Amino acid sequence: MKKLSIFLLLICTTIAFGQAASGPPAILIVKDPWFDVRAYGAVGDGATDDAATIVLANTAAAVAGGTVFFPTGTHEISSDTSFSAGVNVKLIGGTKLSVDSSKTVTIESPRNIIASPNQQIMSGSGLLRWTDRGGKVYAEWWGIDGTADATEINAAIQSFNEVNKGGIIQLLDKTYVLGAKIDIDIASTQLRGMGPGATILSQSAAATTVENSAVYVTLSDFMIAQNVGSQDAIYSTGHFTNINRIRIALPAAQNNNIGIHTFDGYQTRIYQCDISGDQSTLGTNTGNIGVKVEGASQNFSIRDCTIANIQGTYGIWAGKGSSDNIGGSLLIDGCDIENVVNGSNTSVGIGVGSIYGVWITHCHMEGINSGGSGSTAFWVSAGLESGTDTSGLEISNNYFQYDSGLGIKLDYVTGFRIKDNVFGGAAQAFARLTTTANTTVSTSADWMVTSPAGILELYNSPAAAQASATYVNVTDAPAVNAPASYGYAKLVVNFTADKSATYTFKYSDDSTPIEATVASGGAGTKQAVAEGVFDGPGTGLGKLQAKATDSATWIIQKAYLIFY
Repeated sequence: MKKLSIFLLLICTTIAFGQAASGPPAILIVKDPWFDVRAYGAVGDGATDDAATIVLANTAAAVAGGTVFFPTGTHEISSDTSFSAGVNVKLIGGTKLSVDSSKTVTIESPRNIIASPNQQIMSGSGLLRWTDRGGKVYAEWWGIDGTADATEINAAIQSFNEVNKGGIIQLLDKTYVLGAKIDIDIASTQLRGMGPGATILSQSAAATTVENSAVYVTLSDFMIAQNVGSQDAIYSTGHFTNINRIRIALPAAQNNNIGIHTFDGYQTRIYQCDISGDQSTLGTNTGNIGVKVEGASQNFSIRDCTIANIQGTYGIWAGKGSSDNIGGSLLIDGCDIENVVNGSNTSVGIGVGSIYGVWITHCHMEGINSGGSGSTAFWVSAGLESGTDTSGLEISNNYFQYDSGLGIKLDYVTGFRIKDNVFGGAAQAFARLTTTANTTVSTSADWMVTSPAGILELYNSPAAAQASATYVNVTDAPAVNAPASYGYAKLVVNFTADKSATYTFKYSDDSTPIEATVASGGAGTKQAVAEGVFDGPGTGLGKLQAKATDSATWIIQKAYLIFY
């Protein structure tokens, strides 16, 4: 058979105006001959089966180490067809391989495809598979048309199915209208865009935009426009997942949307992501969350992310699911969380529950339920199972700006550090520690609140009046360990009294008590203030106590320690 391309050997000597050639002769060898499938009988009319002729061209190319060339046309393939290792496949614009249902075309690697990124090379309902790992593919090869583009993106992902280790699915500078979820179940898949301002995944279906169940997956450099309520933009159960430089626009006036939702995954990194809702509809909807981490997840980090205008309860929530604790090591660092507003309930900038080993550092939180009530910039609770503690917590070098509510609220926490934070706004509680009635908040002495200031709230639930001429424990005030650090503190008690008397309130760590005494001029609201020194933990738990002369009664409205 005739080969349409030949080896060329050119020996060039340079002679300039009768001068002899200078240096050795230059040798140019043109390799990689092309084998045109038409020379082996291919028709390319979209009806004639070209599978056998393609096999003949591949056999010739495999011997010479060349390229199988497909000119313009649609080449029907009705049987499984494989290209040999090392053989390239060249398809010029307009050329398609129309593969029948349940049939497969197999090529060594995407690196062996010679076609432009925007060019459609596949049609029909058959499959394209690779025999080698890695390489870059484009969803456009499967025919992106802007209507149900998830189908073609999923076909690109599944092209790595045979080797069970994915490559790069490169999304281009355009908007992809999905119509269904992108489903990643091939290990080591990388779904990449051209940048969050260039590549947009628009999801109008009632479906997750991207769902990952594989390991070693990377999602990066695109934007998700989620347009339907009660959905996740990204849902991942895979391990060793990287989610980088993704912008997520949550739908306006919708409930129960989550930007990034992970479950039971470990070694997940979320980096430089931007998740935001519609600021104009803040306060009208509920249940939305920027980032939600739950289940038996471990070794998690959320870094340098911006979460803003969330119509719901949390900017970030990390806690257990239905059964297991999250494991150790959760890092939230350098995140900016603004305008988390719940239409009907408490809003929280960052909430964690039932985790051990948590670091919240260098974050900025502002506008948490701005103008409303019950807001909390940072909150740690017991999660979904009462009595399971969060432990090993550090909150440091953060900035909290809020107009109402609490800066930091901790429930059921053992072993924590609150240090070097800055608080602004009208709210007075810099750091708050609360719990249920008569429950020990900290089961170890390993906690502290340090500069520039911190408040440990001892009581914030007015109860029935009490009266005693000797010290008694204040009803419902929690027992709290003394700080592990040394320093100064101020005890402040706001209370109401029923008569003129002398009222004394005491907080003691069994080493150095702080007593606040005020002589009442009559019934009404009063405040008792005293300063003292903590010289480290004592032998037992501190307890808020009170007494009054003349059998006077009191009702404490609020009591707290200010550390400085």
